[in-house]
Amino acid sequence: MPPVEKYAEEYNMNHKRRGKAMIFNHDEFKSKLSHHGSAVDVSTLKETYEALGFEVIIHQNLIQNAILNAVAECKFKQGVLN
Repeated sequence: MPPVEKYAEEYNMNHKRRGKAMIFNHDEFKSKLSHHGSAVDVSTLKETYEALGFEVIIHQNLIQNAILNAVAECKFKQGVLN
């Protein structure tokens, strides 16, 4: 099975190992307003991606640098260069 082309219009769903889906949830903010309903969104997204065969990684309330590091680490582990 060929890998997904870099600029493919569709993701190849015909292989057993689909890849990783990263969910970044933010429900705590400096303004002290919270978005507690986001837990339901995360749960729904997780269930959906898992049903599609993805390994789901959830990150909670990361700051910008931590988000960039999480993405870079995931790309490194997958051998993605760009």
